[in-house]
Amino acid sequence: MSILTIKNLSAGYSETYIVSNIDMVVHENEIVTIAGTNGAGKSTVLKAVMGLLPRVEGSAVFLGTELLRQPTEDRIRSGITYVPQVANVFGSMTVYENLQLTGEICGRPQGVREMFELFPVLAERRGTYAESLSGGERQQLAFARALLPRPKLILLDEPSAALSPALTGQVFEEVKRLKTMGVAVLMVEQRARQALAFSDRGYILDAGKIVLSGTGADLLGNEEMAELYLGRHPQPQTADA
Repeated sequence: MSILTIKNLSAGYSETYIVSNIDMVVHENEIVTIAGTNGAGKSTVLKAVMGLLPRVEGSAVFLGTELLRQPTEDRIRSGITYVPQVANVFGSMTVYENLQLTGEICGRPQGVREMFELFPVLAERRGTYAESLSGGERQQLAFARALLPRPKLILLDEPSAALSPALTGQVFEEVKRLKTMGVAVLMVEQRARQALAFSDRGYILDAGKIVLSGTGADLLGNEEMAELYLGRHPQPQTADA
């Protein structure tokens, strides 16, 4: 069952669109990755769905409701949350304060305990300022904040950005865990080959348009297109966390 259907989506910041005539579908309880060249407009799609751009045309229907006529706060109430690439936690607040504030805003203060049960590391670090967390711990906190409102869909903008290979693996395990919780994921990811390897489906963007779509396995199996848009196979990494 489709929970998000995007049709003829064009979006940008001025008269010039960054993405044009985008069609995408996210089904219930699946992971979908948006990949492609730098500057292709991948993050623009997420911001358009979340209501964070000044100019958006087309359609984005979530659980039967047209999103593009709703303010961002109503989109959150309808069951969508968003984890941006940067500024996804409050660095000057403790782990507990980050979750407590989110719980109060979304009307689920009791959800803080649930998040500590889901993310035991955060429970251990509850009194630590978020700015002092490791990259992996910070992303767990960002995921916990996004899960507090009990969303049906989470939008993730490059969750592995600036992380070491080891921490990237940990974060991707957390992304996979979201699916087991019954949450669908629409994700932009720079480490596209790794992300598509566990994604149900994917879309490849170039110059603001979709040039290829299919299952994660099919996109990776098209080696000529994969090398063109996803880069060469990464060399083995030995770096630690």
